[in-house]
Amino acid sequence: MRANTGILSLLALLLMSATGCSPAGRPKEATPAVAVPRRDLLGDPLPLGALARLGTTRFRHPGGITAMAVSSDGRRVATGGPSGTVCVWEAASGRGIWTAEIPGGMTAALAFSADGKSLSVAARSGSVSILDAETGAESRQWGGNERDIRSIEFSPDATLAAFCTDDGLVRLRSTDSGRAIREFRAPERDTLQVAFSPDGDKLLLGGRGPLRLWSLSNGAAPFAPGDARGYEVAWSPAGDLVASFELGGPLRLRDPHGLREMRGVKDETRTCSSMRFSPDGKYLVGAGSNGIRVWEAGTGSLVMRAEPLRCAFGPIAFLRASTLLFASGSAVREWPFEHDSPSPPTGHLAAVSSVLFSTDGRTLLTGSRDGAIRRWSAETGKSLACVESGGSSVESLALSPDGRSLASVGSDARAVQRWDAETMAPSGSLSDKEWKDAVNQRAVAISPDGTEIASAGDDSFIRRWRVATGERLPSLALPGRTGATRIAFSPQGNALAVICSDECVYLCHLPGGEPMLFLKARRGPFMDFAFSPDGRLLALTGLSGPLLVAEVGSAKVVRKIGRADPGANCIAISPDGSSLAAGGNDGEVRVFNLETGAEICSLQGHAARVGSVAFSPDGKRLASASDDTTVLVWDLARPR
Repeated sequence: MRANTGILSLLALLLMSATGCSPAGRPKEATPAVAVPRRDLLGDPLPLGALARLGTTRFRHPGGITAMAVSSDGRRVATGGPSGTVCVWEAASGRGIWTAEIPGGMTAALAFSADGKSLSVAARSGSVSILDAETGAESRQWGGNERDIRSIEFSPDATLAAFCTDDGLVRLRSTDSGRAIREFRAPERDTLQVAFSPDGDKLLLGGRGPLRLWSLSNGAAPFAPGDARGYEVAWSPAGDLVASFELGGPLRLRDPHGLREMRGVKDETRTCSSMRFSPDGKYLVGAGSNGIRVWEAGTGSLVMRAEPLRCAFGPIAFLRASTLLFASGSAVREWPFEHDSPSPPTGHLAAVSSVLFSTDGRTLLTGSRDGAIRRWSAETGKSLACVESGGSSVESLALSPDGRSLASVGSDARAVQRWDAETMAPSGSLSDKEWKDAVNQRAVAISPDGTEIASAGDDSFIRRWRVATGERLPSLALPGRTGATRIAFSPQGNALAVICSDECVYLCHLPGGEPMLFLKARRGPFMDFAFSPDGRLLALTGLSGPLLVAEVGSAKVVRKIGRADPGANCIAISPDGSSLAAGGNDGEVRVFNLETGAEICSLQGHAARVGSVAFSPDGKRLASASDDTTVLVWDLARPR
């Protein structure tokens, strides 16, 4: 009997375990679920609520790159930008390690210490900050009282900093304390660039006048051994060659003692904003707006070249003897010299200015200030196609109602470009004989019935064409000599709204109505607007102040939504008219109830301002495009 009782007890325990009950009859406590973060195609985690990332955050410095340095062990890369942001990256992967905001404005120069433990950062204002290379914490800072800084260069061991001012003064300071050591001003007041010799004992001074050598150990003044000239200068690692580049060319290799020309280089570059020898002294690289050239230093023969596909090339640095890092827009790209050209970029290289969902919601279309238009999978973030727009940047995209045709405009454009939205093949252009010179086009729109295309930009006109024939329709003259930054057809197609650079919104009643003042901004310019699906309301956003919702018929503001600051750059209304999304300077996207103004959710994940937002056709997803070069696709269907 006891044996039977034991068996029954065991069966009861097993039953309770299977049903989730404790022996006392209480529900069994559930093990907390661990949220597994989604990841992008490169394996990097996505922000909470994001479904996909288009592009990458690796080696992406928002706003552009003005300075770059590599640590002596090759494990870290530092970049600085125009706003004073400094980023340090893993050299092997491109993943970010830390970011710091450094006072003093644009980063002019960066240098790791010889032991790699500290990073010296020089700002254009003349201030120098010493940061912990591991954490980015500032250990000391000095300066900021230099005036009219033209360039700054650190010595190879990062113990000295040489400052060049616009009036030709060269001042040498201790990096550690900021103490002034020596200074020199050429009689011609023309010194604009300097380069330290590999041992740190000499300075080569370049500018509009003759090249000068300055020995730092013997106290002698800089001297010009001849009439050799060079605007950009560089010293070979062994100290046996110096390179000089004159404005407009040519680039020459010289003896480091008397600066006598030893040889010129073949296939000279027209511009050169950055010049470096490889660590082994085998190669000389020059980068500028017309591309990158790689020469053999021993012979001056051209080895390789890379043309600028979209963004002009900026600072360069060597990761290894035969691997070049170069800045292109907001990206750091790698070029192993065993390949004839740099590896193709992953995603956009500069700010993404426009994003659109396809009509079926399966793909996304983006335009960027790198001049490229891309088509992506909305589900995975995979890039499906990439084309060059023909201009230096893409400012605006518009998709036809049937989803088959895409229109684009941008800076330096003389036409509205048209593309097959599926294959990205060019399908023609729409131009105006009055565009004698390149005109910056800021906005493009396609009418709801797909029969008309309108564009506007810096030349005070809205131009219109028939889609089927390319026939020019009468232009609409904007008030005064103001330009336009945004245009949009009303959902019924009977009106065209435009944001002008005079901080006003105008409404043009079609087919030929003159622009009529709709609203004037009170706290800074309007940045974007969106019609409600029924065309009754127009939502507007500006750099400051809340979002405004106005009646189209009366121009009466019926609702103010959100905080006064930091304002927003872009806005979109969901297809059912229930929600409004706005992207801000802080990189945050906020979604509101259009009727009540209540905030539904806040989406955080971008590292820079958001310049464009778009709802999917079913309203369940939102795409946000940012100056950090990426687009994030957000899940709006999941409760928050």
